[in-house]
Amino acid sequence: MATFTFGREKNFILIQTAENKTYKFDVNTVTMYGVKGKPITSVPAGLWKYISDNRYYPSRCPEILSLLYDFHHRMGNAYYLVDREHRYYNTLSLPIIALYNEYFSFADRLLSLGYSIERGGWVHDIDEYNFINKHFKQFAKAFRDDPSITLHRFYTNYSQQEFFNKYRNIPDVNNDMLDFVYNCFKGATESKIRLVLHYLTHGVWEYYHGVYQDTFSYSGYNTINTAITTYFDLCDKLNIAPEKDNFFKLMVDVSARYRLAKESLDRQAIVDNYKDVIDMLSFENDEFTVVIPQTVEEFSEEAKAQDNCVYRLYLPKVVKHETYVVFIRRKNNPTKSFITCEVAKETRNIRQFYLSHNRMVDDNTPEAKFRKAYQTHLREYC
Repeated sequence: MATFTFGREKNFILIQTAENKTYKFDVNTVTMYGVKGKPITSVPAGLWKYISDNRYYPSRCPEILSLLYDFHHRMGNAYYLVDREHRYYNTLSLPIIALYNEYFSFADRLLSLGYSIERGGWVHDIDEYNFINKHFKQFAKAFRDDPSITLHRFYTNYSQQEFFNKYRNIPDVNNDMLDFVYNCFKGATESKIRLVLHYLTHGVWEYYHGVYQDTFSYSGYNTINTAITTYFDLCDKLNIAPEKDNFFKLMVDVSARYRLAKESLDRQAIVDNYKDVIDMLSFENDEFTVVIPQTVEEFSEEAKAQDNCVYRLYLPKVVKHETYVVFIRRKNNPTKSFITCEVAKETRNIRQFYLSHNRMVDDNTPEAKFRKAYQTHLREYC
């Protein structure tokens, strides 16, 4: 069986094969680098089987943690060591938290209690890991009293109790409100949590309870969560601090301000999305060239000329920095729309490459050859 050793270098996981070939996995950009230092789309042969066979034995895989399925939700990025070519991550995703050097002492303490990772499962995210690490004595006592308790169940029970105790003395707050805030906002800062509770106790809870009545615990919760989250998001986009006032008035005011500022904000977001990758996305041959859009108007004009949804559906994704969209033009007529192309941020794979009316290019045409050459350029660019 293939064997591997693992190490750490700043934000990189180092993976060395038995043949002394070293690969690097960047946990910030979720990119695997080959022995020549260039990004690659697949992991070394045998790595997945080795990790799968040993994932419950952390001492055999230094710097690699067991399965933490929801890690990416709290970290804001998917730190997955994945084989993007074969999509094995559906069954063997392995999030990496090498930055937590204290993991081994944490694992040793679990083992000393007799806790079985394989039996009880691992923590679900970073919040759980940090909470249990901080309250390990309480967990040890709870485990001795009830050996069937899992890390996740301990976290759910005790973190919720701690949360309730912290905020239950706020005037007019009830347990239903605390339950809602715990489930929807427990990862927020204390100042934001207190703002949410202020909004709930000053009209929001009563209003939506009246609107939804029998379906309040589902529809009402979702609507309140969406409304308050949207308010916080708009404040972030406008670079202003959320206020402690009547929520409905605040929402109307910030929405109006955002509508006035949106065009400028979108324009800057488009520029920011591309500013560090212009060289990577740029490419041409004798017949075609890549045009990198920089304005909202360019997306609008492309959509009208191509009769596609690049403005309606893909401009918002570009503004949110979720993807890249470029335009392929004939070099002898660079201002006329020809092909609309989407490039995946994570993998640099060409996701879409369409003529007008979402028509695919035919095989063995100059356009198809350009796509192939462009894809090679994207993958090999360093």
